[in-house]
Amino acid sequence: MAHSFRAIRPAQTYYAKIKWLVGCLTTLVLLLVASLAYTVSAPEPATVTAEASTMFPEPAEVGIEVLVATKRIEAGTRLSQQLFRAEVVAPEQVPLGAILASSQSAIGNSFSKALIPSGATLVAASLSDRPPVEELIIPPGYRAFTISISRDQAINGFAVPNSRVDILWTYKDRTKAKKVATIVRFVKILALNGKRASGPRMDLRGKKVAVTLLVSEKDSRRLALARQIGKLSLTLVGITEGRTLHEDYSPSTIKEILGPDYSEDQAEKARVTGRLYTHDRRTGKLILFEFANGTWSRVRNS
Repeated sequence: MAHSFRAIRPAQTYYAKIKWLVGCLTTLVLLLVASLAYTVSAPEPATVTAEASTMFPEPAEVGIEVLVATKRIEAGTRLSQQLFRAEVVAPEQVPLGAILASSQSAIGNSFSKALIPSGATLVAASLSDRPPVEELIIPPGYRAFTISISRDQAINGFAVPNSRVDILWTYKDRTKAKKVATIVRFVKILALNGKRASGPRMDLRGKKVAVTLLVSEKDSRRLALARQIGKLSLTLVGITEGRTLHEDYSPSTIKEILGPDYSEDQAEKARVTGRLYTHDRRTGKLILFEFANGTWSRVRNS
């Protein structure tokens, strides 16, 4: 049986490869089109994220709302809601017995047992349901000390009982140079002219004001000596200020006002307008008189 074999031409092989390549490219294009269509029809990631955040919300910041003093509150003060503000504090920073902000209305009939600094958290141990007794309570180690000063030196009535003041001492040193120093700081006023009622301002009558202060036993002795040598006056401490740890007791001099070029010799020359030398009739020694401030006076050791 005879068979006939035809030879495969090179052109046929080339066309077969072209068809195979076109088929592969067509398949690849169809896959890309299908993938693009799926991507367009799929939900946006932002929507999915929003839905997920709605289903699983992030935990809120944990904190406890407590009452904090808006200013310094002295012992025996009747408490009111205006003296405090609500503040969120981390649980580990809440002191024992802290009063929550939700219980703010319950403090209306309470009194402070002790000094509550500005910014301090109100705690149950600081509250009392009874008003302070009328008698003067002096803690151990302290003394009630009264000074008599002018109305201006008493801040013209703005310093009232339960106020805190610094006490200034104006004096002359060994060279007769006038200086001013803060001798005692953050002192509590107990009474003015014997009155202990406090208010925004007191009506002070008369030239002198009797100010009763609560000071330590040592400070009472220092004040007794200071008022014999010079003059005492008061400066009012702000209601939000507390006792400072690093206190400056260095005195102020006239050089701080007139500058470093000022000298006491220049001041003495400006004060003295005339000098007179004469002999003492009894001893015959030469003595010196100076004319200052309208009067003649003998200079010591002359």
